[in-house]
Amino acid sequence: MSESILKIIPTNPDYVPATVLQVQAKDFLEKIFTNNNVDFQTLAEVEFVDAGENFEPILCNVCSTEISADEWQDQMDEAFQKQFSDLSFQTSCKHHTSLNDLNYQSSAGFAKFIISVADTQIELSKGEILELEKILKTYLRVIWAFY
Repeated sequence: MSESILKIIPTNPDYVPATVLQVQAKDFLEKIFTNNNVDFQTLAEVEFVDAGENFEPILCNVCSTEISADEWQDQMDEAFQKQFSDLSFQTSCKHHTSLNDLNYQSSAGFAKFIISVADTQIELSKGEILELEKILKTYLRVIWAFY
């Protein structure tokens, strides 16, 4: 059975909000997602947060050149060896960037802190995202994953 999961992560991969902020954010989200489980996860290390089957081409965030799957995988392997502590690299189009800053067409990123809402079709409005960013004191990235 297929499942869609709304994932929300900080744009800064190492950011983990204080517990009191997490409680406030959970209260806020549970008022929106009344029929869904809102789960907060804090990881020991930064991990890649993907869109599952929604994974689409990746573009350079500087010039929009498509990053080949082989190039991306090589950079991911190298970053993984460093436990994703250094996500920087030079693209084949000669731009210095970060794996986290690439333009993932279906949205993806790196994080230690992940909010997940399983099996929902509810999309957060821009205003709700801004309010959640204010609560958590960080910019956020929304990822729709399908498994």
